[in-house]
Amino acid sequence: MGTEKRQRQKEGRQARLEAERAAQQRERRSTLVRNLVIIAVLVVVIAFVISLFSGGDSNTTKPSTSTTTTVPAGGTTTAPAGATGGTSQPAGTTGGTTAPTGSTVPTTVAPETTAPTSAP
Repeated sequence: MGTEKRQRQKEGRQARLEAERAAQQRERRSTLVRNLVIIAVLVVVIAFVISLFSGGDSNTTKPSTSTTTTVPAGGTTTAPAGATGGTSQPAGTTGGTTAPTGSTVPTTVAPETTAPTSAP
């Protein structure tokens, strides 16, 4: 049989222990969240650096595209944008061809190339 004072001491001790446990759990949770955020940021930074250095070659060419043009009655076809007429056409292009009425003329466009840029 404990006294009233002893009972209050036990309750106070239990309250302090529970508060300490709650504080430890909050600290563990915040440490875990902080570590996960740091790891996520590192993964993003590493992915960005990798993509920056291996992000493709600036000297690559685009694949050629093939288009089909339907000629209206009594009309003619014209060269696609970028194609020139005469003998100075790039290899593989057929622009400016006159077609019979209502027929379809396939036109192949040469791949576009990009000029290399010098890095500073």
